[in-house]
Amino acid sequence: MEKKFSRQDSSKQTEQFSYRVNVNDILSEELGEDFRRYRERFEAAAAFAVEPEYPIHIDFETIFGCNLRCIMCTHAHKDRYPQRQRLMDINLFKGVIEEGVQYGLSSIGLDQEGEPLLVGNLLDYIAYAKQKGILDIMINTNATLLDREKTEALLHSGLTRIHFSLDAITEATYDKIRIGSNFSRVMENILYFCKRKQELGKVLPITRVSFVKMKENEHEMDDFTAFWTERVDAIAIQEYNRAFPDAGELNPAPGEKRIKNPDFRCTQPWFRVVVLTDGRVLPCCLLGYSLQMAMGNAGEESVYQLWNAKKMKALRRMHREGEYFRNKICKQCALNFL
Repeated sequence: MEKKFSRQDSSKQTEQFSYRVNVNDILSEELGEDFRRYRERFEAAAAFAVEPEYPIHIDFETIFGCNLRCIMCTHAHKDRYPQRQRLMDINLFKGVIEEGVQYGLSSIGLDQEGEPLLVGNLLDYIAYAKQKGILDIMINTNATLLDREKTEALLHSGLTRIHFSLDAITEATYDKIRIGSNFSRVMENILYFCKRKQELGKVLPITRVSFVKMKENEHEMDDFTAFWTERVDAIAIQEYNRAFPDAGELNPAPGEKRIKNPDFRCTQPWFRVVVLTDGRVLPCCLLGYSLQMAMGNAGEESVYQLWNAKKMKALRRMHREGEYFRNKICKQCALNFL
């Protein structure tokens, strides 16, 4: 079957695809010419062709916490990392949004590695971003808390994408990976969300299910794709990246069919930053590594200043030239891809 939509990250980390619809076409039709121009800017930055004056996308860690302990996630052994405040101050979020829209910030995520449905005022974040003109607003959720009330609220919130982290298509495999969850309830919640979206005649938010490929689950990848193809807008297959680079015994085994990328260049510092609950700004989303590379704090300096600082510009040049090995943290992270 031919894919109608496919985007392979140039790092070879994630492929997002659909056999049914072209996701970007749908979003362009719903959001207009501004969305198309934003995606052009995004793709140019991700191809190292144009260095934007400000991040095109920001991931906000609205909560430092999760109700699960998935084996491939930092929350499985979060005691190995320094604790920080649990919830982001919404005024910090508002300040970054207000600055960002002046410089072309077009896309945000509201979870990073936390579970966004634990955030009591999540809808306030979505509403504020939408009001200020952010085009693409997304969350990743494990769907354990996606009850009927939250489904209705999110479907009417202005959210443009919702990504369901699932990683398996059988209960036996799911239970090995997503510790503390309930496979039947999660499947019911996701399927109800998709059904209710259809009943309401809603095009947005785009629905996506995600599958992090590891030795424990790679045998289910084809069945996972087959099941979800007709039920969601897109599917993402992600290569597993080690959450605990300094503790090999804690890391699940990567899939045997892992895609390797000997020409690895990291695109993330070219289009995105992460803002943690405490305001720290990171140049990429892999917390096990990028916590060691904090650029500064958005509560003390503007993201514009941090993005255009000498060390951030040098990091972008380094990856454009394929010289990741010049940074010891990037070199360690690159082992995931090489």
